[in-house]
Amino acid sequence: EQLLKNMALTYNQTPYPVVLVTLAVPNEPLSKALSSAMRDMGMMVQWPMGDMDDLLNLTHDRLQSGDETLYRWLTERYQAERIWLVQSEGTPQSAVLQITESAPGGIQWREEIKTPSSNRAAAEQALMTTMPRSLLDKINNRWVSDHVAGVVSGGETLSLRLSHAFNLPACAAVIKRLQTLPGVSDLQFQQLSAHETVLKLRYQGQQEVLLTALTDMGTKAERTAEGIVTRIP
Repeated sequence: EQLLKNMALTYNQTPYPVVLVTLAVPNEPLSKALSSAMRDMGMMVQWPMGDMDDLLNLTHDRLQSGDETLYRWLTERYQAERIWLVQSEGTPQSAVLQITESAPGGIQWREEIKTPSSNRAAAEQALMTTMPRSLLDKINNRWVSDHVAGVVSGGETLSLRLSHAFNLPACAAVIKRLQTLPGVSDLQFQQLSAHETVLKLRYQGQQEVLLTALTDMGTKAERTAEGIVTRIP
């Protein structure tokens, strides 16, 4: 979080959703290692009860299908929004730990780590000790990165469409303020007409902050698939 602040970026500190963790093959030591690591990282974890309802509903195919009916049932039963399928394998040469996250709509992502080993015992030891935390670190970093909301990194740009209905003085005033707005750089004109101006700019920060700044300038701003559209009264 401090690193992001030093880069003038904002992490919105959204907690990770409650996760129901299922293992492809039952493994109590691995379950305990995952539970401990997740608790240490502030992640909320649930484990299946293992009753008949679970056996009927928590099949791997159905979990990864994104069946919305199933996820409503899971929310009521476990208060979980995401499901992790954990797969592990220890061989004389290596240990592999993989987590697949599913949610309504299907598989969201898959993360894996692989550790070389000298024998099967060493591989299994790594699976129960260091590997769960290492893999969870990767997952947590992904979550933090996803929730530095609206970040546009070097080289990437935003399109900003200013609709001003022939009010060119008001449009010029907004552009002048944009040029001095923290986080805005490399502002370029893409299109200019009597009723609309299209800008391309680089923005380092949260898009929500940019939208708020545009609103404070007296405009009506909204985010679209093409970029940000702003209407100037």
